[in-house]
Amino acid sequence: MSAFIDLDMTLTEERTIAVVERELKLDGKISEILKAPIDEKEKSKRIASILSGFELKYLQEIAAETEVSSCGKKLISELSERGFDVYIVTLSYRQIAEPVIRKLTGKENNVKILAPELEVVSGKITGNVINNYERIETPWCIRCPLCKRRSLLPFKRRPSIAIGDSLPDICMFLETDFSILIDRGSVPENLKRFASVIVFDLCGALEALVSYLDGGRV
Repeated sequence: MSAFIDLDMTLTEERTIAVVERELKLDGKISEILKAPIDEKEKSKRIASILSGFELKYLQEIAAETEVSSCGKKLISELSERGFDVYIVTLSYRQIAEPVIRKLTGKENNVKILAPELEVVSGKITGNVINNYERIETPWCIRCPLCKRRSLLPFKRRPSIAIGDSLPDICMFLETDFSILIDRGSVPENLKRFASVIVFDLCGALEALVSYLDGGRV
C-alpha cells in the first residue's frame, strides 16, 4: 500500500521556497520567477542559480521554519499505522523539503522523498539541479522538474492514495485508486473531476481518508 502526498500548500501552510526567499532577503527574485510564463523545469533551474553559493545547512535551517498544517503529523501517522509506505512527492528541492518533513515526523521516520535535487559541493549549492526529467505527457503538462505521474510508477502498490492541491498533483491522481484534492483555487474546474474527493484543508483530507479506509462514505 502506498500513499503519495504533495508538500507545499498541502502539508504546509506556505511554500518552502517562499520562506527561503523571505529570510534571505532576495527582494522578490524567486517570486518573479514563479510568476514567469515559462515551464516549471526552467523555473527550478533559475531558482537554483539564485541559491548558488549559499551553504546548504543554512538553507535547511531556514526551511525548517516553514509553517506546517496542524493535521500534518496526524495524517502521516495515520497512514504509517495502517501500513502504508508514505512518499512525499514535491517540486521543491529534496534538501529543502527534508527539514520540513522532519518537523512533521520527527528525526526517525520512514517517509521517502521524491523530488528534484540541488547539486551540492563542499556543503555549498552549485546552482545546478539533478534530475532526469522523464515524464508522461498529459494535455495540461507544465513540464515540471519532477513528473509526478512518472515518479509514482516504480513505487506504487495497490491500494494507493494521493493527496495534493495543485495541477501537478492531478497527474498523481491518474495513477492512484483514491485521491483527495485540497481546493486552494489553483486547479482548473474541468480537471477537478479527476479527484475522488475535494476538501478545503488538510484536516478535511484526513477525515476523508479515514472514512475511505474504514469503508465509509466520503
